[in-house]
Amino acid sequence: MAKSGYVPNAGNLVWLQFSPQAGHEQAGHRPAAVLTQTEYNRASGMMICMPMTTQIKGYPFLVPIASAKPSAALADQVKSVD
Repeated sequence: MAKSGYVPNAGNLVWLQFSPQAGHEQAGHRPAAVLTQTEYNRASGMMICMPMTTQIKGYPFLVPIASAKPSAALADQVKSVD
């Protein structure tokens, strides 16, 4: 994780760069939903998150996210980020 002093908490939405990626994984600069608690993130220097999309297609692995624009987290693309 960046050394800015900010430590995300579970439920936060953060912007990340997901490129490069392989196959059908989400790529590019996009929001992500943080899954891990602040304590884990601070102690490990990492966080676990799911990339988000605004292309809601009704797949069973999409987790709706309340935001200004209809969005969903991709539960089948969980990532660890350091």
